[in-house]
Amino acid sequence: MSAPSSEPDNELALVFAADEAYAMPLAVTLHSALSHLDLACRPGVYVLDVGVCDTSRAHVVDVARAARDNASVTWLPVAEEPLAGLSGGPDRTAEAARAAYSRLLIPGLLPAHTRRGVYLDSDVLIRGDISPLFTLSLGDAAVGASREFLIHSTEDEMSGVRGHRPARPYLNAGVLVFDVPAWTDAKITERALSFARDNTPPWLDQDALNAALDKWHDIGPEWNLQVGAFRTAFPASAFPLAGRYADPQRLYRSAAVLHFTGGNPWDPRCNSRGTSAWVWYLLRLRWYSPTQSVGWTLHWLRVRLTFGLAAKARRLRRSLKRAG
Repeated sequence: MSAPSSEPDNELALVFAADEAYAMPLAVTLHSALSHLDLACRPGVYVLDVGVCDTSRAHVVDVARAARDNASVTWLPVAEEPLAGLSGGPDRTAEAARAAYSRLLIPGLLPAHTRRGVYLDSDVLIRGDISPLFTLSLGDAAVGASREFLIHSTEDEMSGVRGHRPARPYLNAGVLVFDVPAWTDAKITERALSFARDNTPPWLDQDALNAALDKWHDIGPEWNLQVGAFRTAFPASAFPLAGRYADPQRLYRSAAVLHFTGGNPWDPRCNSRGTSAWVWYLLRLRWYSPTQSVGWTLHWLRVRLTFGLAAKARRLRRSLKRAG
């Protein structure tokens, strides 16, 4: 049997996005994705650049090469014009809104020969081979995604699409599989950005994408396990999909992708499951020098301990108050 080709498959694209604040998390996501990817799967690697500095870009390239021999990264610049007139509302800065909505441009920025793309947010940790996403059938849909754990339907109260479109399942945009020609033919980018300009939805690009899609293919929760809504013990009503799983803990253990929707794992105050695994991955990645790693880790542990003790104290006070 011949060895897998080292040349990328020009029809496949593995896509990320980041600004400077997310350069380090991007490195974790990118390395964890490439290091688990089947060697026979050779997608082109692209990063939507919404403000990554030259030093961080060089570091990300080094991370990619450490994860896979001869890996290269193509940076996709974002033009200002397509995003004109978009606002993040009172809760988001203009820069945050631009970074979010720029993700809707990705299919149009990829090379013309690209057939299938897989997009990963920079706050995910890959724990398994995601190559099946490149061959997964999407049926007659242009997009595959996992359902949002906290918003069951486009008509839910938290949905920014409520009242604008017929009720349908609501997707989470942290992991997307997309058919590039089908996306282009359906004018999804144009429709999503038009909705965003007219409505300023609270969930930005995620709401806009849910508004633009008439249908999408459910790839299952194991490809986007949103750990912010996932607790060790929870009632079936804790989030809409909980009742679908007889053994939620087995789902957690088998999930290929952990999505840190409950807080950023590099923030010591984050108490989502998988946070320690993410930090351990970062330290093994050598994004920081040994001295920097020690300083970063000590700060993370110190704040985490302080925050944890404060949380326990609050719970104790509430318990004593109820008992009294």
